[in-house]
Amino acid sequence: MIWSAPCGNYTLYSIQDGWFVADPAVMFPGSDLSVWNEHTDETGQIRINIGCFLVTGGNRATLIDTGMGSRAVPGGRSGQLSQALALIGTRPEDVANVIHTHMHADHVGGNMLQPGEPMFPNATHHVQASELDHWAAASGEVAERARAMIDPLIESGRVSALDGDKELLDGIRVVASPGHTPGHQSVIVSSGLVNAVIGGDVLHHPVQATNPRWGVAADLDPEAARKTREKLVEQIAGSGSLLAGGHFPEPGMGYLERLGGAVVFVSAPTVQVAGKERETRVRPGNRASRLLALVSIRLQPLAVLVLRHLLAALLDKRTHVSDLRRLVEVHSLVADNGLVKPVRAYRSPRPGVLSRFPSLRVAPRVVPRPGPRSRRK
Repeated sequence: MIWSAPCGNYTLYSIQDGWFVADPAVMFPGSDLSVWNEHTDETGQIRINIGCFLVTGGNRATLIDTGMGSRAVPGGRSGQLSQALALIGTRPEDVANVIHTHMHADHVGGNMLQPGEPMFPNATHHVQASELDHWAAASGEVAERARAMIDPLIESGRVSALDGDKELLDGIRVVASPGHTPGHQSVIVSSGLVNAVIGGDVLHHPVQATNPRWGVAADLDPEAARKTREKLVEQIAGSGSLLAGGHFPEPGMGYLERLGGAVVFVSAPTVQVAGKERETRVRPGNRASRLLALVSIRLQPLAVLVLRHLLAALLDKRTHVSDLRRLVEVHSLVADNGLVKPVRAYRSPRPGVLSRFPSLRVAPRVVPRPGPRSRRK
């Protein structure tokens, strides 16, 4: 599946290369297992997406991670990246830059069509030097798979070894975010007033935004990963920046909001470009988005929406100012996408309620449209 969201002069595509299932008790050791109940299937497993991100604009295409490739995924699937790029209209030879957040197999697995034949023949692959050094010295199956996908590119001069934070292109830069792996990096796309952060594996699931102390079993340095995760959440929450995560549930992009003393993830309005039941709509996301539930209403000017929200604020003093800002931002995103269904935000819950997240159930309150005023005789 493919979703898109505007990012200033760029378009950000969230591409699902595949998915796998995992036991949350194994993948997220030390987490509160009751939190995962609403995310698991009938067998107690959670679905973890394998995502890549494509940034287009300015006659160039930049790809962040290449997925799992053709390697079989037990209980899941993989290898959908090339088909997704074709649906978007981007040929492999059109990709000029590939940025790897790190070198785990589900992020570099699509580098090679076959031994000696790169998937993206004209691309430079950008990896942190510390990440290259780590996997060059490591042993075991994980390291061997990583080297198989990067060594041929090194030998052909297609790899750029980075040293920390760096702006690679106009509005596209990488920042070091170590912990999950030693040379893990995140990508920031900035254009105009819009910022998007592709976090890589800093967070594997939006639940970690609310509980940033929860790591994953694959974190090579759990303490460093926790510090990086807490720093990213602290910087992004409430900032209006778009956060994208390759392993997030669809559509893989959203916002971190500060509500009632907690941080929650709200899925972003996106256009579903391809996939099951292809359509142009706003996806509501998971239950966390009930806190700022996005509902379809009749097409109205932004001014009318703002006035209606202000009316709700007067009737309910607990409504947060940040909700109004999000209303404007969401409406702008929807308008830029050409959608015919603008959205508005519901009221925020009263302070303290979020401490019981994620079992929270907030019933939305819709402000009725005032009827026509009766004339006095």
